Amino acid sequence: MWISAIPRATQLIQRRNKARAQLQAVLTPIEELITQYPDANDKNAAYREILARKLAVDNRLSALVNADQQVIDHYDEDHAEFTETESYEVEILARFARLSMFVEEFQTIRFQQPVIQQASLDHNMAALQPDQQTHYKSVRLPHLEMPTFHGDLLTWAEFIDNFKAAVHNDPRISDIQKFTYLRNYVDGEAKR
Repeated sequence: MWISAIPRATQLIQRRNKARAQLQAVLTPIEELITQYPDANDKNAAYREILARKLAVDNRLSALVNADQQVIDHYDEDHAEFTETESYEVEILARFARLSMFVEEFQTIRFQQPVIQQASLDHNMAALQPDQQTHYKSVRLPHLEMPTFHGDLLTWAEFIDNFKAAVHNDPRISDIQKFTYLRNYVDGEAKR
């Protein structure tokens, strides 16, 4: 039987520090891309690059949260490592929230219809009989590019933020349509 010469606490901190370094390696460049976004010539390409890198951030953040939880579970609340771990996690989560808000804002802008099209739609809707309006609205569900929620609690916050931005907070979408969208974007354990 092999016994580790490194104490458990040291192993946990090393694992946590490795997770921090890996997260920093992907989070810092994506923050720079967001800073440069207003000056980008091709905003769609810049957004796709940010979105692709965000997937790596999501995975690395999940690994860090797990490593942090092990450190927090190992130490008492009054220990310096416990406090430092929680403080660092709050800072990282704030940075991740800014990234998520950027993605949410872009999705909100991307999925909103231009005002002229909406005004034209409202004018055409007014010309229809009330029962025709309901039918017309019920068949107008455009496909949204949104990740599917599979029941993983670590991805819930991002999913619900994206869903609210793209669907729930849009007053033009009826409750039935919102529910339909929700059912289409949940799967597995979350759909039960």
